[in-house]
Amino acid sequence: IYECISNVEVRALFSDRSPFHTLKFNEDGEAMPELHYCGRDVYEGRVVLIGDQGMRHEWRVEGPEKAYTISTDFTRKSDEAVG
Repeated sequence: IYECISNVEVRALFSDRSPFHTLKFNEDGEAMPELHYCGRDVYEGRVVLIGDQGMRHEWRVEGPEKAYTISTDFTRKSDEAVG
């Protein structure tokens, strides 16, 4: 779940609404790097804006239990799709 906090911050929540991390952007709309610790594993994330209708969220995961990359593309729903 993503909640817009301000024009430069978006909060990501787990499905139970507990906090995961906060996406932070500079004034030019560029995403700031982010870290999330899960036990001894470290998730290093970044967001890449895709035009004005989407974003790509990339994570590099490293640690004693995990080693992989996650890449997810998000696109804005049209007003008709939202309801």
